[in-house]
Amino acid sequence: MMQELAMHILDIVHNSIRAEANSITVNVFCKKNEDICGFTVIDNGIGMRADVLDKVLDPFFTTRTTRKFGLGLPLLKMTCTMCDGEFSITSTPWQKTEVIAKMKRSHMDTPPWGDLAQTWMECFHAFPLGRLIFNFDFDDQKVVIDSDEIINAIGDRELCHDSAVLIQLRDYVADQITPYLREESYEIIERFTAHS
Repeated sequence: MMQELAMHILDIVHNSIRAEANSITVNVFCKKNEDICGFTVIDNGIGMRADVLDKVLDPFFTTRTTRKFGLGLPLLKMTCTMCDGEFSITSTPWQKTEVIAKMKRSHMDTPPWGDLAQTWMECFHAFPLGRLIFNFDFDDQKVVIDSDEIINAIGDRELCHDSAVLIQLRDYVADQITPYLREESYEIIERFTAHS
């Protein structure tokens, strides 16, 4: 099991990039009233045929040539199952692939979010020519980070990927979402204290 949900998001976004997507949308959500948290990743890459889709949750199957196994999606499905959640992946070749991961927010094994601002920066930097949209929804408090809007505001796509600018953008994203994540972190600490 990966230690943080942000690591799963990064892994799936890299899958989307390898699938030649030019648009990737990540939806991060937490609903206290429904006791759920999780994320979806949607891309418009090459997608998968039905026979490949049937195999992607097999840890010993991978389409990559650099290694002989792919643990990302199987681990995510296992995490969702362990945390009383749901996992699904659907794909239409050359149209859309969607991964949905939901977990019970109050479950003691549900991983923390991790550094979502850093994750956004790494996804943005790895996807220089595409459109990346991160939607954060914490109990209907919504924050949208759209790479097209950032690039238009700065006026230079290449400058956006300068290391100093990337750090400033990461800090900007952190400022937007940290108030909601801080509250989540406090409640995670309380959850583990209660079970210790």
